[in-house]
Amino acid sequence: MSRRYTVTLDLYLYADNDKEAIKQANELAKKLSKEEDNGASVLAIHETPFASLVARPIIPENGNS
Repeated sequence: MSRRYTVTLDLYLYADNDKEAIKQANELAKKLSKEEDNGASVLAIHETPFASLVARPIIPENGNS
């Protein structure tokens, strides 16, 4: 019998604004969920400028997307 695992992914995506970033993230999660039947969902989104140590929360962890 196969074992079930929970996986946390971290990735960068590029968008022109917050709304577009949320849209892209949700579309990616939906695609993964459909292809793999894995219940993928967006848990958090932060704006992180290149080479910056500061990240601005768009959707905080455990927030609603």
